[in-house]
Amino acid sequence: MGMAGRIVAQGVRAERLSSPQQFAEAVAAHLDTCARAGLPLPARADFIALVEATFYASLHEEEARRLEANVAWQPVAHDCTSVVTIAPMLPLTPRTLAKLAPATHREASSIAVRRQGNELVVWALLEHGRAQPCTLRVLGPGILRVDYDGSARALYARGEMFLLNASVKSPAQLLTRTFAQWRAAADASTGIAERAAIVTRLAARALDHGHGGMILIVPAEVATPVGVRVHYEIGDGALLLASRHAIDLVARLTAIDNALLIDTDLRLRGFGVQVLEGAAPQMQFEHADPYSDEVHVDDLSTFKGTRHPAGVVFCMRQECEAAAIIASQDARLSLAMKNAHGVEVIGSYERAFGWS
Repeated sequence: MGMAGRIVAQGVRAERLSSPQQFAEAVAAHLDTCARAGLPLPARADFIALVEATFYASLHEEEARRLEANVAWQPVAHDCTSVVTIAPMLPLTPRTLAKLAPATHREASSIAVRRQGNELVVWALLEHGRAQPCTLRVLGPGILRVDYDGSARALYARGEMFLLNASVKSPAQLLTRTFAQWRAAADASTGIAERAAIVTRLAARALDHGHGGMILIVPAEVATPVGVRVHYEIGDGALLLASRHAIDLVARLTAIDNALLIDTDLRLRGFGVQVLEGAAPQMQFEHADPYSDEVHVDDLSTFKGTRHPAGVVFCMRQECEAAAIIASQDARLSLAMKNAHGVEVIGSYERAFGWS
């Protein structure tokens, strides 16, 4: 199944909330289909206990800081670059994980858990090498992502669960198909142009600053997009993204009010770009769920706030193909595109899950 934890009733998306235990059971079955030798998975009961302990740890707050942590099922220190063992080993509890969480950083280091006799224990802090074990990543209160073999495999957020499989829509592929220049340069095996992949990574980085933002994309041959005002034009440095340098710096430009404007040559046209108010050429568009085959007709009144409508209206007003990537403050990404068939919105990608 492409998306667990959601149902569609009479054409309207509804939520079916799941418990951490139900999430763990679904993910355990999902991981069984991709397990490989050398990267052991815990027994079903151990995995459920690991998920529940990590979930409740995510609700802790240590010294007024929001908890972020990585918890890995790592029975032995195999292919780890650094290991700090804990003696004596500690029982696996939410409080233990919360206390040790500051020692982990991004995706490089984890709290190591294994079975010792009749109980699960925290036995080390480690930095991973090339082999990435089964790891639970705390992204926020009550928000867990399960990674295995270096890839995100499942997400639990606000009681909804998402499982990654072949039906999840790739934004890099969708962007490649939108622009003729990128279609011509697409890799035959993946259907992705390198420049589309760079823009996809740029958008994911834009979530890091937590302010939300928007990236507008037009073909390189378009001199002036329709219906925008550029508050900050770019001189030197316009080709930073094209040379694959400074993705982090360029991503921070999306934190400036309004949008970042780029073209298909990855030239930076400007930032603080305002989509001007005015009548939209149309109100309706196709809205697709990234995790399922659900597609329905929507209209601009569906969106709360101004950023999503502005991105869709930008696409509608352009005379040729165009795209807008919208990053929300609650860590979701949406993609609006205009091509010969009209305007379509794909979204939202929760916590950038499946965004590649």
